Amino acid sequence: MCDNVSEVLRFTVSAEGVPQATVQGSQVFVDTSEGRMTASPGDWIIRGVQGEFYPCKPTVFRATYEPVDSEALRTFEENDV
Repeated sequence: MCDNVSEVLRFTVSAEGVPQATVQGSQVFVDTSEGRMTASPGDWIIRGVQGEFYPCKPTVFRATYEPVDSEALRTFEENDV
């Protein structure tokens, strides 16, 4: 299990206050608009334009997004799996 599960659980609460992620054993499940998805250690959890959440593989995240400042860049590079 990843070190930041509690942070993931806090982040993945909808605007209405409904939790969108759960932990079962060593797995984190994210309820998305496309159904329930499993987030693996190293995955990024992203919030879509309509407030929905998705797990995103590091390679896809890196190819799609870019850091906004030097601290974000450092985090981005430190978490490169």
